[in-house]
Amino acid sequence: MPIEDRDDTELCLFIEPCCEDYWIKPGEALPVRSEAEGVDVWFDTYLSKGCVTVWLYGDGDPYKNVF
Repeated sequence: MPIEDRDDTELCLFIEPCCEDYWIKPGEALPVRSEAEGVDVWFDTYLSKGCVTVWLYGDGDPYKNVF
């Protein structure tokens, strides 16, 4: 899933449950993907001013976190 910054300021991309953050410069994009194998990975996104939070979980279960 690509996350692209289409604004004129940096965008914070926060990946959960890993608690990792990345800063995307205007015009740049970062792909978000899981390295988990054999799991149907779902992505849940939350938007706030200047930040996108992405949760990765498996098999449609929001309590089954994957990385």
